[in-house]
This record gives sequence, structure tokens and C-alpha cells, in this order.
Amino acid sequence: MPNAITAMGTSDETALFIVGREALKDSLDAQASNAQKALQKIYENYRQISSTKRTVAGLPAVEWRFRGVADGHDWSVTALAIARGTDVFTLWE
Repeated sequence: MPNAITAMGTSDETALFIVGREALKDSLDAQASNAQKALQKIYENYRQISSTKRTVAGLPAVEWRFRGVADGHDWSVTALAIARGTDVFTLWE
């Protein structure tokens, strides 16, 4: 992701955690949708499982779960977009 500020993974490549940050330019829903579209380009056979609005630490958030293939691995992913001030943080594992 072009807006990634950190990425961490295990040495056996079975877990990955990425955090992205960008300016809040639109509604949280619109930016979460844009993040989802970017992830659809990364993961082959992208299949959304669910999407839910949440509150995380008192901040508005959108969570979605999906499955997809990247680098030959079939991943089950939970992604979260959180608005904080003038920023949106996108996290996925």
C-alpha cells in the first residue's frame, strides 16, 4: 500500500500486520471504500465476508473481513479504517 507507515510479519510468513495513514479527505465510509478497492488489487480472488461500522477507542471506524490470495498464500484478512482528527488509519492483518 502506498500509504503504509509500518508493516510487520512473522518469519514463516503466516501473519502480516500493516498500518496505513492518509489525510481524511472525504467521509470515513468513502475512504474505507477506497482502501477496500486498493486491497482488491493486491489480493487475487478477493471475497468480502462482512462489513461493519464500529467504534474503536471512542473513534468512528469501519471494519471489513475478506479472503484472498497474495504471494501464493490464501489469506483471511480483517481490515479496519479509523478516523482520528484529520487522518484515517487503515490497519489490516
